[in-house]
Amino acid sequence: MRPEVLSAAARRDMFLSPDALEMVLSSSDPVPFLNNVLDTVSKSSAFVTKADIEPSFPATKQ
Repeated sequence: MRPEVLSAAARRDMFLSPDALEMVLSSSDPVPFLNNVLDTVSKSSAFVTKADIEPSFPATKQ
């Protein structure tokens, strides 16, 4: 699943920090979850961090 998640981020010219990548991969449906996160991240950001993902991450997964 890691290659699919990284490809989805790359298609939007975004990079994920290692912590952000692990959070995305731990979600029940990583690619759709990542797409939702990337829809909410500033378009001027090229690097997505754990702090960018935490507000969207389901509380039951933490």
